[in-house]
Amino acid sequence: MRRVLSIPQVAQICNVAPPTVGKWFNAGRLKGYLRPGSPVRYIPRVQLIVFLKEHGMPLCGLEEESPSVLLVGTVEPVTTELKTLLGSYVEVCHTASAFEAGWVAETTKPKCIVIDLDQGALSATSIVRRAKSSKTRPSLIAVARSRSIALNPSLFNDVFFAPFDCALLATRIRTLVERKEGPA
Repeated sequence: MRRVLSIPQVAQICNVAPPTVGKWFNAGRLKGYLRPGSPVRYIPRVQLIVFLKEHGMPLCGLEEESPSVLLVGTVEPVTTELKTLLGSYVEVCHTASAFEAGWVAETTKPKCIVIDLDQGALSATSIVRRAKSSKTRPSLIAVARSRSIALNPSLFNDVFFAPFDCALLATRIRTLVERKEGPA
C-alpha cells in the first residue's frame, strides 16, 4: 500500500465519490497537503487511518500497516498520557525490558521508538544499535529523568529531559511518524 494517496485513491478505498473526499479535505477534516504548483491533493495513509477511525468507518485493510510507536521502559504516567494523546493516531506498544523491546520491534516494525534512558545505558545502547541496523530504521527519541546520563545525541532524533511536556513529546512523535509516512 502506498504511503501517500491521491483523492481518487482515497475515494476508492472509502467507496465514495472523489468530490466527497475533496470536500472532506477542503473542510480540514481529512488532513493532507498540496504540492507547490500542482492542483493534486495528497493524503498521507496515516491521516486516512486517523480519519476513518474518528468517523467509525471500516479501515479496509489499512490497519495492518498502521504506524506504531514503541515505548521502552517509560514510567507509567508518561506511558498513560502518551497513549491518551496518541490514541487513535498510532498504535502504541509498551515494553519494560530491552529484550522484550527487541522482540516487539522486530514484529511490529515501529516508525518511532521512545527509550527511557534511565532504564540503563547498556539496554538503551543495544536497542539503538538494533534499530539503526534494521531495514525500517525507526526514528529514535530518548527521554530521561536525569541530565547526568551520558549519551550520544547524534544517535537520537530528539532527547527530552524531565520534567518535559508529554503533549510536546506527542507532537514530536507525530512529526517523525508523518515524515516516515511521507511521499513514496
